[in-house]
Amino acid sequence: EEPEEERERRRGEEQAARNARMLYQLQQQVSSLKDDVSFKQPRHTKKSRAVHRLALAHRAAIRTLQNYLSSSTVGDGKNSNNSSSSRHCSQLVSIVQQLTQLCAQM
Repeated sequence: EEPEEERERRRGEEQAARNARMLYQLQQQVSSLKDDVSFKQPRHTKKSRAVHRLALAHRAAIRTLQNYLSSSTVGDGKNSNNSSSSRHCSQLVSIVQQLTQLCAQM
């Protein structure tokens, strides 16, 4: 049984690394969008492109959330990366809040 536990631990670590990469990419998208939206009265084409990128970032946030939820072991107590998991969750919440603020600014 020990090799099975080792495989589970390794899978959990790999999933945590994937989640961290997805969050990093999403945060980069949000930062770029903030730069685009921060300009006063952007041209129509630039605003249209920003709206499209905002929609892409929203979809990426939903995918990240789905990935996070499917990889977490809710209720069975086997999640060895509890601290990184909760950190990723709070980062994702922050990103979604930033996206919501960007929507309101547009």
